[in-house]
Amino acid sequence: VAGGIYAIGDSSPSTQGTTTVLNYTGTGDALTIDASPGITIRNLHIYGTTSATGGIKIGYTTACGSGLIENVTVSDFLATNAYGLAIGNAQLWNIKNSSFSHNYNGAIIGNNSLQDVTTIIFDHVVFNYNHYYGYKDTIGSLGNTFNNCVWQGNYASGFYEDDSVGTAVVPKGTKIFGGYMESNNASVAGQQLYIKGKSSTVRHLGMVISGLTMQSGGASMTNHLYLENTDGAIIDIDYSGLSNIFNNGGNNIGLLF
Repeated sequence: VAGGIYAIGDSSPSTQGTTTVLNYTGTGDALTIDASPGITIRNLHIYGTTSATGGIKIGYTTACGSGLIENVTVSDFLATNAYGLAIGNAQLWNIKNSSFSHNYNGAIIGNNSLQDVTTIIFDHVVFNYNHYYGYKDTIGSLGNTFNNCVWQGNYASGFYEDDSVGTAVVPKGTKIFGGYMESNNASVAGQQLYIKGKSSTVRHLGMVISGLTMQSGGASMTNHLYLENTDGAIIDIDYSGLSNIFNNGGNNIGLLF
């Protein structure tokens, strides 16, 4: 398919199947969703190319209400700055048992002028072996939650959130429960998990990282975990496999509360 799929309006469309495969050969986005409340995308495999912009794009023209993505894999969108998943303006989406792997970026959040993303729940989602970020949030979302997700082998950071770029919301409440992180920053210097609040006065509040298992980083990793401009963070990480996580060398944690 060269033209992709586009859904807009209030008709609550649904894309479901048992073994649906979308081989996208165009240069844009394989699946675009705008202003479609209640949409369900289930049991879908999307494959891209080195020239396509991205796999699934949600809420980049108008705000997009609640929806569900379940048992979906998106891969091989490898153009510079491409993505498996992009969310611009959306609320109350649940993304379950899905994978955004072997793209340029696995998932990017808020990469447009609308900049309003609230309560996206990622449940058992894999962000592996992407050629830049596994997960990247450039606005600072409100209340996004990650349950038992995996970030592994991404060339840059596995999880990257920089609230200082956004203008529309006061970011707070990022939560990571369980999950696994290993071998990120394979070739791009940085941190496996990076969260920076909007500023020293508008800080990221109520962050929780609990039960995450963190193992050795990639060859270009500078920190496992880096936090800046955050207040009230609860950090409970299983780092038993790391012998020198608190040292001042390469395997350390940077905390700038």
